[in-house]
Amino acid sequence: MIKTLTFDLWQTLFLFTREYGDKLRRLRSKNLQITLGRYGFSASEAETVYNLFRKEMENKWLLGLDLASEERFNLFLKILKGRKAIICEEGLFQELEGDIALPFIQNPPEIEEKAVFVLEKLKKENFKIGLVSNTGETVGKAIKEVLDEKGLINFFDALIFSDEVKYRKPKKEIFLYALKKLNVSPEETLHVGDDLGTDIVGAKSVGMQTCLLRRNKNVEADLLNIKPDFTIEKLAEILEIVEVT
Repeated sequence: MIKTLTFDLWQTLFLFTREYGDKLRRLRSKNLQITLGRYGFSASEAETVYNLFRKEMENKWLLGLDLASEERFNLFLKILKGRKAIICEEGLFQELEGDIALPFIQNPPEIEEKAVFVLEKLKKENFKIGLVSNTGETVGKAIKEVLDEKGLINFFDALIFSDEVKYRKPKKEIFLYALKKLNVSPEETLHVGDDLGTDIVGAKSVGMQTCLLRRNKNVEADLLNIKPDFTIEKLAEILEIVEVT
C-alpha cells in the first residue's frame, strides 16, 4: 500500500523549456560581467569564467555528484584566480551566489497546471509528500524561496536537493536520504518523475515503486529496458493510482 509519494521537480512540478534555460544563462552572465568587472575582467573574460565554471559543474554531475553552495563558490574562485590574480572583497560569496540565484528567483518557471490540485488532494488524504530534485546552477535554497512564494512549500514533508546531499539522481544515496528524512519504507513509497534514467532507475535501485510521467511521448520505456511500475500521461492521473478521488 502506497503511503508516501516523492516527486521530481523539473518537468514534473515545474516546467522547463530550452528558451527559459537560455534566458537564465543570459541573465546570469550579465550579472557576473558586472560583478567581475570590478576585478578587472572584461565582459568576454567574465563569460569565459562562467562557461568554465559550468563545465566543471557538468563534469561533477556526470559522475552523479554535486557541490554545496560554498564548494561551488570555492570552485568559482579557483577558476577566477587561475586566470587573474585578485584580492577578494568581503561579501563576494554572497554576491556571486546572488548573481546565479536571482535570475531564477525573479523569473520563476511555470508551474505544472495541476500541481497544486494534486498536492492538495494528497495532503488532504494524509499522504506524506517529498520532493527529490537534482539542482543545476540553481541551488536548493533558491528553489525553496520560489516554492514558498508560489505557496507550494507547505505541501512537502521533506525537500531533498542534490546540492545539499551532494549526490544526484540516479545515485541511490539521494533516494535513501529522502526515505530516511521522511521515515518511510521504500516499498510503501511511490516516486513520480519524468526521466527514466534518473527518476525511475534511481528510485527502483532502492526498492521504491515508480511512476513515469511521460512528457516525451517518443520515449518508450520498453526500448530502454526500464520498467516503471506505472506510467501516466498527465500529472493528475497519479490520483487514480493512489485511489484518491
